[in-house]
Amino acid sequence: MVLRTRGGNSSQDELGNSMGTVERLVEVVHQLSLAKSFDTIVDIVRSEARALLKADGATVIVRDGDFSFYVDEDAISPLWKGARIPLSACVSGWVMEHKQAVSIKDVFDDSRVSGDLYRATFVHAMSMVPIRTADPLGAIGVYWASHYRASEEQMRLLQVMADATAVAMEDVAIQQELEERVIERNTQLEAAHRELRELTLMDEATGLYNRRGFELLAMQLLGLAQRSYETTWLLLADIDGLQPVNDGLGRIEGNKLLEAAARILREAFRGSDVIARMDEAAFAVLGVSNPHPADFADRLQLYIDAYNQTSGAAVPLTMSIGLAQARMSEHPTLGEMLNKAEEAISKSKRTRRNPGSVACN
Repeated sequence: MVLRTRGGNSSQDELGNSMGTVERLVEVVHQLSLAKSFDTIVDIVRSEARALLKADGATVIVRDGDFSFYVDEDAISPLWKGARIPLSACVSGWVMEHKQAVSIKDVFDDSRVSGDLYRATFVHAMSMVPIRTADPLGAIGVYWASHYRASEEQMRLLQVMADATAVAMEDVAIQQELEERVIERNTQLEAAHRELRELTLMDEATGLYNRRGFELLAMQLLGLAQRSYETTWLLLADIDGLQPVNDGLGRIEGNKLLEAAARILREAFRGSDVIARMDEAAFAVLGVSNPHPADFADRLQLYIDAYNQTSGAAVPLTMSIGLAQARMSEHPTLGEMLNKAEEAISKSKRTRRNPGSVACN
């Protein structure tokens, strides 16, 4: 390639068959092929276009609907960085709409140029090529501070850079789209996993955790309590006579008892406590940081009594309650606490005279 150029403010030497220029162009194309972002592409193009053509300024423009957006520039004084100019009012718009390059010796003596845009700048001559000729994404412009017409070889050089820029922009756009799809897919997968986790850890009838969910969260809570040596307590509560209600009055009445029990448990205990339905009629609550956990059992019974007095339900709710507590310095396991609470609830059922009595172990 034979390249001939000249300086804007001073005459430039002919490049001729300069291997240095060709090697630099090859390096620019290589850099563009490795670019991972639009900003990186712009940084490369704005500086290298000016350097390769030994111009006084260069700018990178992208098409934004019916406007030319002047993204960035490298020039001896400010040009139009950040401006959006109608396609019909600037040379970059002409280049993109006509899909061809231009070289203008005198910007004040060309019908394609709005002289008002240039009066406040150093620009007297310019060359502009489209970024992708078939369907331009934008344009690359270079400017000189004196009258000058770029040679055919220089225009070819600039177009090679613009073509490489188009490929780099398309690659980045594809990569960003793929990354967005990956992010969207991961978001969907996370949502699906959360939904699946909720389905597998939650009891559908009551909205409380099921046994699996209870065991998972209880182990986490015990681990936290173990590090701070806090007091831990476990309360078990069985709905009395749920099976006879289901058999005699139907599951609708039985479900009313389940729903009432779940609601009362939510109201009676703290948000930090782990509440779960363990099986058909049994519920469990695990908590820490309370030196008098029996207070919670008494409170639960008060909530049950209040429900029975105000609900007007055909079947009153009664629950057998068993409580186990332990100091974490004793390193209790969840299994040990469940066994103690089950022993307590069995004791309650054997010895109580009235439904709802509480046994501790």
